Amino acid sequence: IPPGGNPNGRVLVTTLSRDHRMAANGRVIAVDLFTPEEAEAYLRAQLDPTSGRASLLARACVTDTTALAATVGYHPLALSVAAATIVTNAMHVDDWIAEFQSGAAMDAAADARDGGGYPHLIGATWRLALAKASEGMPDGLVERTAMVAALQDPDGHPTWLWDRDTVTTWVTGGTALSRRHGVPVVVTRLIDNGILELRGNTWRQGTVAIHQLAARAVRELADAEALAALASVLTNEWLLQVTDPEAPAKGSTLHSNIRPITALQALPDLTRQAATALLRYDSPPSLYVVSNLLAPTFEEFAPYLKQG
Repeated sequence: IPPGGNPNGRVLVTTLSRDHRMAANGRVIAVDLFTPEEAEAYLRAQLDPTSGRASLLARACVTDTTALAATVGYHPLALSVAAATIVTNAMHVDDWIAEFQSGAAMDAAADARDGGGYPHLIGATWRLALAKASEGMPDGLVERTAMVAALQDPDGHPTWLWDRDTVTTWVTGGTALSRRHGVPVVVTRLIDNGILELRGNTWRQGTVAIHQLAARAVRELADAEALAALASVLTNEWLLQVTDPEAPAKGSTLHSNIRPITALQALPDLTRQAATALLRYDSPPSLYVVSNLLAPTFEEFAPYLKQG
C-alpha cells in the first residue's frame, strides 16, 4: 500500500487469506467465530434500549441463549443482528429461531459462503430484521427506505437527502413522509432495529449509515427495476447538490455516495452517464463558491437537469 500524505496513518485490511507473508507488512490479528462462552457473555450483556437495564434476552435461560448462538453458527455479526432484532421487538428466542429457519433463504445451501466469504445465513439474519422492522408500517415503506441507504455510502449518507421531495416521494409512493422531531419515523424504526445507524450529534448535521452486509442483503432482495429507478432519483439529487451555489457537494462525499450506484448492473443510460461524470467531478468552480449570481440561471436550467 503506497504511503499517503499522513506518514503516521494506519490502514486496516480484512481478508480471509492466511498467507504468512502478510506478517512482514504489518501486524496480523486472527479473528474467529465466538466460542460458546463468548457468545453467552455477549447475549448476557444485551440491554433494553428503553430502560437501560438487562433485556429479556439477557435474562433468558441458558437453553435459549445456547440454541440462538448455535442457530447462527456462533458468528459474531449474525448473532449481533439476531440479538438486536429480538431485543427491539421483545421476541422470545424460540420465535426468532422459528422465523429464521422457516425463511426461504434457509435452504440446503444456507451454510455455504457467498462471493464475499460470508455465510449466507448472515444475509438471512438481516432479512429477518427487515421483516420485523416492517411490522405495523405501510407496505413496502421500510424496504424502500433501506434501499436508499443501500445505494449510498455505507459509512453514511447526508440527511439532507431526506428533505428532497423526489426521494421522499419515491420512498412513500406519493404520500407525506411521517416525521418526529424532523426525523422520518421509518428511518427511526430502522435505527431502532439495528439496520441503520445515525452518526453525528444531530439529525441535521449527521449521516445515516448501514452495514455493508445489510446493504448487500437489501439489494439482493430488491427488484432490479426499483433499484434502477431509485438510482436515477439519487443521481439527480447529487447532480443538483453539486450545482448548489450555497453548499455544493464535496468531491469525496459525492464519490463515496455515487460509487454504489455505478456498481449496479442495470442502469438507464442517462443515469449511468451522469453517475460516471459525477465520479470524475472534483470541486465546484470558484464562481459557485464566491458568488450567488448564477442562482437565477441555475433555477432556469434545473428542470432540464431533473430530466437527465
